[in-house]
Amino acid sequence: SGKLQPQTMENKRLAQIVLIVLLALGCILILRPFIAALLFAAIICVTTWPLYVRLLQKCRRPWLAALLMTLFLMLVVLLPMGFLVANLTDAVPALVEKIRALIDAPPTVAPAWLHNVPVIGAQAEQYWEHLAASREEFNKLLRQIYDPAQKILLKSVVLAGQGLLQLVAVLFIAFFFYRDGTVLAQRLLALGQR
Repeated sequence: SGKLQPQTMENKRLAQIVLIVLLALGCILILRPFIAALLFAAIICVTTWPLYVRLLQKCRRPWLAALLMTLFLMLVVLLPMGFLVANLTDAVPALVEKIRALIDAPPTVAPAWLHNVPVIGAQAEQYWEHLAASREEFNKLLRQIYDPAQKILLKSVVLAGQGLLQLVAVLFIAFFFYRDGTVLAQRLLALGQR
């Protein structure tokens, strides 16, 4: 009976370690989609920390200074990105229509600047004239280019929108890093000294 006691304690300790490891893995899996946003928010907060400290000295409330810094970052980072996404979203359908119109009525004369392209200008102009003479071959080439170009343009709009959402998440996280950054830094220093 005396030997079972240490064995039971070992099994209990092993079960605790396994549960802690599983809990840590679960946390990592849950936080995995947000790791990039967490790291980017940390980088932004570290680089703008002196500005935050000055703001904190003036308003003396951590939550207000954090809110003002977040609003400032929204103005400087998020607003221009929003304009970019909006303009890109408006421009893509027009560009797709221009490509479609080019397929429907291809130009027969090569652009004047094509001949002036170094090294390949003359050859490119000859190829253009060859394609213009054979409408079927020209349309075949344009159709081969059209589908991938359309997919790339639409994918770029989706990526820009995802980037905008990622920036919103970064700024949301940055608010809490600013607000609780001093306490977080003290705890990390205390943990590092152990």
